[in-house]
Amino acid sequence: MQLSFVLLLCLSVLQTVLGADFVGELDLGRALTAHDVGRTDIHILEVISTGTHQPVKKRAHLKPDGTFKFRDLAPGTYIISASSIDYNLVPYKARVDVTPDDEIKAYYIPPGQKWADSDKLNLTLPMKVYPQAKAPLKEYIKRRSPGLLESGPIATIINNPLYLAGVIIMITVALLPKIMEFMDPEGIAEIKNNAKLEKRQTESASSIEVTKKLEKVGSTVSKESSPAQEQTPVSASATSSQTTKKTKKRKN
Repeated sequence: MQLSFVLLLCLSVLQTVLGADFVGELDLGRALTAHDVGRTDIHILEVISTGTHQPVKKRAHLKPDGTFKFRDLAPGTYIISASSIDYNLVPYKARVDVTPDDEIKAYYIPPGQKWADSDKLNLTLPMKVYPQAKAPLKEYIKRRSPGLLESGPIATIINNPLYLAGVIIMITVALLPKIMEFMDPEGIAEIKNNAKLEKRQTESASSIEVTKKLEKVGSTVSKESSPAQEQTPVSASATSSQTTKKTKKRKN
């Protein structure tokens, strides 16, 4: 009996001392180098303790394959923080709860939120730490005034394939005659002569049409004025006869 009691006591003490192991992985999308390991920091801090031991504060040891492990975590609540000099890592902070049964649950802590309120966004275990999708790399130096090829209307044209194609077509159309004249002057001279002949033919055709229209207008005017000319002598003879009659009456 005493031996079994001692064994149970030792097992409980060992379980309390050993605790649970938390396993995670740093995934940069490629193999880790010594440079990556030296510029990455993943550590754990105990914020709620259920025992009388000192609060845990450890730094993870990254292996070449990116895995890390925090051993012998006693029941309580921990905060895991991941930071890198080169990358914006996600999750930046995570809450880890260890139950008395050595069950581990991890939760994502959104930026600006308190760790005590972050018990809704569960993280799958083993937890993966990876660069942020929108801005994976950190920028420490930012130029105040970017060049013409990076901002402004020229950059808009260069970065937009549709605008760039339009500009190329306009330049080609503008320079094509000069290029053709330089490469084949006889052909360009012939094209210019043909254009002049076509222009002359068009002008002569238009002048002929104008002449025909004027002739039609002149014939119409002459036809309208001929009846008026015929009526004018008759009226003149009538007035002369009337005047002779009046003079005869006066003589009588």
